[in-house]
Amino acid sequence: MNLLIISAITAVVVYVLYKLLLMKKFDFIAPYYDAYLHSVEQQYFVPARKRFVPLVEGKVLDLAVGTGPNISFYPYDKITDVTLIDLSSPMLYRAKLKSSLIDVEKAQKLHFAVCPCENLPFEANTFDTVLSIDVLCSVDDLEQSIEEAYRVLKPNGTAIFVEHFRTGDFWRDLWLGIQTIYFKIVLGSSMIRKTDEALNNSKFKVLENGMLAKEVGLQYFICKKEVTASVA
Repeated sequence: MNLLIISAITAVVVYVLYKLLLMKKFDFIAPYYDAYLHSVEQQYFVPARKRFVPLVEGKVLDLAVGTGPNISFYPYDKITDVTLIDLSSPMLYRAKLKSSLIDVEKAQKLHFAVCPCENLPFEANTFDTVLSIDVLCSVDDLEQSIEEAYRVLKPNGTAIFVEHFRTGDFWRDLWLGIQTIYFKIVLGSSMIRKTDEALNNSKFKVLENGMLAKEVGLQYFICKKEVTASVA
């Protein structure tokens, strides 16, 4: 009898682990995500969202939106529409719930799509603005995600990146590296990526860059896709 119980428990555990392995990295934590990161969101990202989300205009692409914290900050009078993408359907479901709480006329400007940042299902030169807040720390391919953002942005369009990464200070980066061990397991997120180098070495022209929170390496980049004779 004991052997049957042990076998049954083992089978359940194996099944649960198997299902977790099949899930996209944010699917499992989606129901708890807002509560889990509430203090970090309030301290660092709410001020950043208040400052940078209102800068978007025209046809907008918002990358890896998660549960949709930018929805309440969009300048709806300046935008044609916003396409909100995320790799996780459960995360995007919660973003849709937030959109149902705003004015119907505003909500009609929001469209949702499940897709990765590394392979955007949009034609080149589609969007006037690309927005990326707290995204590049957790994408599978940093450079490819930036390249795709560049591809779908219209010539002379604006890309806004608000991202955290290594600080350049040995002791801070050592501590962030230790934290990365935990966050990599829980969220697939790195605290010490060389995101600044990736953006500066990309096709984007960086117009403005500044520090928002030195202790976590939170910076912003405002970039342009310059008009060239042949824009890919």
